[in-house]
Formats: sequence, C-alpha cells, structure tokens
Amino acid sequence: MKIYKTIKVLMVFGFTLLLSCSGDDSANVIYNINEESLLIKNYEKVLRNQEVVFDLIGDNNANYTEFAIFYVNNVAIAGNVFSSPVEGVFNVYAEYDLAGTMTETNVTIVEVFIPKRKVFIEEYTGTWCGFCPRIVSSIGEVRGQSEDVVVVAIHGNSIYSGTDPLAVTEGMFLKNYFEVPGYPTGIINRDEFWEYETITPHDFIISQPLAFAGTEVNTSIGINSQLIGVDLTVEIKVISETDITSKKLVVFLLEDGILLDQANNYYGTPESPWYQMGNPIVDFEHNDVLRMSITDPLGNVISNISALEERSINYTLTIPVDYNSSNLSIVAMVVNEDDTVINAQFAEINENKEYE
Repeated sequence: MKIYKTIKVLMVFGFTLLLSCSGDDSANVIYNINEESLLIKNYEKVLRNQEVVFDLIGDNNANYTEFAIFYVNNVAIAGNVFSSPVEGVFNVYAEYDLAGTMTETNVTIVEVFIPKRKVFIEEYTGTWCGFCPRIVSSIGEVRGQSEDVVVVAIHGNSIYSGTDPLAVTEGMFLKNYFEVPGYPTGIINRDEFWEYETITPHDFIISQPLAFAGTEVNTSIGINSQLIGVDLTVEIKVISETDITSKKLVVFLLEDGILLDQANNYYGTPESPWYQMGNPIVDFEHNDVLRMSITDPLGNVISNISALEERSINYTLTIPVDYNSSNLSIVAMVVNEDDTVINAQFAEINENKEYE
C-alpha cells in the first residue's frame, strides 16, 4: 500500500497544482502566492524511481486533473505520474483550459536524488595513548579530501596508563565486541580495520576509507534535532530503494571541542605533524567524542520498512549539564544484521539535515 504526502502550490488563476509522493502523509506544506510571483518555500525531494503523482486542484478543492496536461522539463508526460531513474532537478507545470484559453500554472520543482555513501570511521583512542595523535591527523587528511565522512571517537581506558575521562560504557563494549587489538585503531564501516603505514610515523592509509566516500548506495538518512534547555528531541528519517526490514538503526550523541591533555610519543619525530608539540600536548582538542549511545550501540531493529517508504523514528533525552550543548552533534547509521554499515549521516544539534 502506498502512502502519499501532499504539497500544494496555490496558483493565481484559481487552481492548485498538487504534488503527492510516496512517503509520510503527516506533513503538508502550503506554498503561498501573491499577484506577482510564486513564493516557493520548499520543494519535493524523492528517490530515483520513486513515483510522484500530480493533480490539478481548484480553490474549491475540485479535482481538474483529467483536464490537465502535465509537463516535466517542458515535455508532456502521459497521465499524471512521474518518476526518474536518474537524479536531477525537474521543473513541473500543468496546462489547462481556462475559459477557452490554454493556461499554464507556475512552475514547481521536484528533485530526484541518488543516496551517496558517507564512510563511517570508528576511531579507538585515549588521552593516555601516546601513539593516538597519528589517527587524528589521518582523519584530518581524509576529511580534507571528502565531506562524505562520519567519525566517532571512542575513548577507552588502559590497565597500564590509567583511565580516560572521556571513556563511556558503550565505548568499552564496542571495543570488546569488535575485538579492537589496541590503540589507536580505526574500523571502517564496522567491516574492516583501517590499515597504516609500516614506516614512521605510521600514518593511516587515507585511500582506504576514501574508496567508499561518496559512492552510490540504496539508503539515505535525514536528521533533525532540537535542544531546549537540557531536553533534546531527535528525529531520524530513513528511506531506501530496497526493503530494509530487519536492518538496524544506530544513533550516537557526540561532542566536539573538549580540551584535555593528550599523550604524544611523536614529539621527537620530525616526520610527524605532532613534532615538538610537547608530551603531553596541553589542551589538545578532542573532537567527535562519543558521549552517549541513544540506541543500543549495535543498533535497534527497524521493522516493516518496504522499498521507497519513508520512516521517521523519534527520541527524547536529557543532556547532562557538564556537556557543552553548543558543541554537540548526532550520528546515525543503518547497519546490516552482521553490523556492517549500509550508510551513515551526521548533523549538528538544532540542524535539519536532509537526505543526501
């Protein structure tokens, strides 16, 4: 069964061009119009091959679709249903007979997109770990070449060097679950360990995660959150070209800009970016720090999501007072039953991150 979401575009000629697409029908957006121009506040965004249904509706809600011809990029389509196997921005209008004169509605826009993969890197690190600055610089290089990167820094404790103030229970669980051999360690898409050079300073091989960044996938994730005081609400939207029933959703809360001293074994290594930075590096800036797992750290099962069906999942939580609310962000992942990552997304708190 298809569910339709409606977007209405009010026209000066007394008609409405109504667009419906597969998805949640709970959100209706009305476009306003004055006598001079169509005021487009938003436009519809759909997956490739997702059907968009056009209707011509009068101000009295009478349906005149059967009397209209619909055009997409100036080409008439058969009937009133449109889908595209390729991505792009499509201009849509209707032509109809108004009192004996062929009249066109104003143009509205439909964007068809293909989901792009954000490579997911779990960074196992510690403030006590003198070799860990090298994974920070390698992540910086990856981000310098692609925006399609999602990072979670998971701090752990050491039985030899003491505790890490940023370690959390969920992080220690993940370290044991994925059999992390030591620090620093990177895991890509929860599927493979991030390899590093055998020569000093043992930088991680940036081509490995970049091979995944920006490639096409079937599944897309949107994030919208709102923080009022210490009360945080998070909405995660998921849509896929394929059935993703029995897949899992993982949602993390992260914090950037935490200043803590960082052990540095590379202070005497000229080849390292951390050369002569001291040991420890005072007030080292720790970013992407896992603060809280909003779901089970391995994910909660997503049920009954068929192909091209949008699902919205909501969470509410209280932010501890010692977190810097201005530096918080959300990471969400859809993962397979074997925990490998299908796609990931990130967003700052109070940001509405649409499908990409």
